Amino acid sequence: MSYLWTLAAGALTSGGTAGVTSGSTNSIVFTPTTSGLGAELITAKEVNAAGLQSTAASSGAIDVVKAPSISFAAAFITGGNTLALNLTGDAGLKYSCSATNGTFATAASGTFPAPGNQLNINTASTGTRKTLTVTCIETNNLTGTPQGPAATASATILPFPSAVISAPANATTGRTYTASVSARAGSQYAWSIDAGGAIVSAGGASGALSGDGSTNSIQFTSGGVGTRVISCTETNAAGDSGFGTVNVNVVPATVAPVADLSQRPHVTGGLDNEGGVTAGSSYNAFATIHAANPANTYSWTIVGGVIANGSGSCANLSGCTTATSTPGTQGTTSIQYIPNAVPLTPGTASVLLSCSEPTRPAIAAPMAPPRSEPTRRR
Repeated sequence: MSYLWTLAAGALTSGGTAGVTSGSTNSIVFTPTTSGLGAELITAKEVNAAGLQSTAASSGAIDVVKAPSISFAAAFITGGNTLALNLTGDAGLKYSCSATNGTFATAASGTFPAPGNQLNINTASTGTRKTLTVTCIETNNLTGTPQGPAATASATILPFPSAVISAPANATTGRTYTASVSARAGSQYAWSIDAGGAIVSAGGASGALSGDGSTNSIQFTSGGVGTRVISCTETNAAGDSGFGTVNVNVVPATVAPVADLSQRPHVTGGLDNEGGVTAGSSYNAFATIHAANPANTYSWTIVGGVIANGSGSCANLSGCTTATSTPGTQGTTSIQYIPNAVPLTPGTASVLLSCSEPTRPAIAAPMAPPRSEPTRRR
């Protein structure tokens, strides 16, 4: 006896149409070439020595499974949103899917075609980049086996953009400062500043990425006195945007005080007409200020005398009078001082008063030597 095998689709890879006889069994090895519900049909006939063929025996329709086709609708998704998965396979066969770093908003298993040929995957909000992975298989309708090869698709889950700006709380007019945000790979940045200032760094409104990729920054001019409003929008690779803003208080530049001793009493005649003072007497000293910042303090020091009303710091109201001015206008700060008694040395200063403003050098006003008694010219 011999045998005759036929396939509806596929290729015989061992034994050919005659098959291979081993003992009481004749068999073939075949490779399906078409997948689908009932895609394969195998028949076999017995042939006697006279060439007479028996009635064909049939395997019945055989389901042929394969790896389904899957892909995400986008390569990136912001955490907390839903991403569509494109899923196609052989109509009538079953599918089953699983997810990592995501949950199914629609059924993870069913019969092809999937509704709209898509499944929806929910993602959770995240502070770091994560990978969303979905794996799907195709199975037959009877026992669920055999299973076709698994198909896998991946997308990147991104944190929601949040442009938190780092910038100085206070700035001085006419100077250049830096503002920055933490940078994320794949994100784009758009900076702006109100009309009082200007972005002057390379990259302009797009900012500049640091060498290690950790920050995106701009340099800006502070402009005039007032409030600078700096804004930054971060747009991630998924197309979602986050907005941040910060205010910078711009104050006038500090100006060195100018000592003015013209208001002290003068003794007529002798060297007093040249600015002399009397030891042990109390005098006022004034310094002209611009009060660029109401928080500034003005510190006084003296050589050759004592400050009668305290330490001489306007931060301490027992030290000197409060600065009496408003931002951008002139005012005064003052102390009382008492010269020491020192030997008279004509033409030299025995008392030296100094007043300093923050970040500026002290200015000094020397006076002629004090005396215990006025000296008069003859």
